[in-house]
Amino acid sequence: MILDMAKSLWEKPMSMFATLENMYRIQQNGRPFLGTHLVLGSLIAEELQSKQRFGTHSTAAAEKEGRKIGTLSHKGFFFSSLNLRIANCQAILGAYQLFLWGKVSGCLDQLPDEQKALARILQTEAIKLSKQQITADWHAADASACSMSTTIMLHRHAT
Repeated sequence: MILDMAKSLWEKPMSMFATLENMYRIQQNGRPFLGTHLVLGSLIAEELQSKQRFGTHSTAAAEKEGRKIGTLSHKGFFFSSLNLRIANCQAILGAYQLFLWGKVSGCLDQLPDEQKALARILQTEAIKLSKQQITADWHAADASACSMSTTIMLHRHAT
């Protein structure tokens, strides 16, 4: 079952847990700067243009700087997408652990009374840890999505 989950992960990421997929989507309604270029005549655009005018190799330096920023944004995007994929895998494993520990309760009833209490404590702690792992992976995916939006903004600025 784990091998099937791992294989399906690469084909359809987060196909089993759609709520986790929605946690790292980027909403542009709070970040309008992601969908537009710099406005001509704005303070940032004029400052960039004034720096280009005073240099002797202003156009070559600007193109070189743009390529550097573009390369940096590509590497950052790759790193963020890798972190996002890792968070997906960890969240699926946390959900699988939660599923397994939920199924163990039927077997715990067959234990002797002194072992049953200890096994129940172990089960509740393992369920809490699985839920905490899923929550931590949600936050990791959210942080990766924020860094992806930053690299997209950098790439749009470089081009």
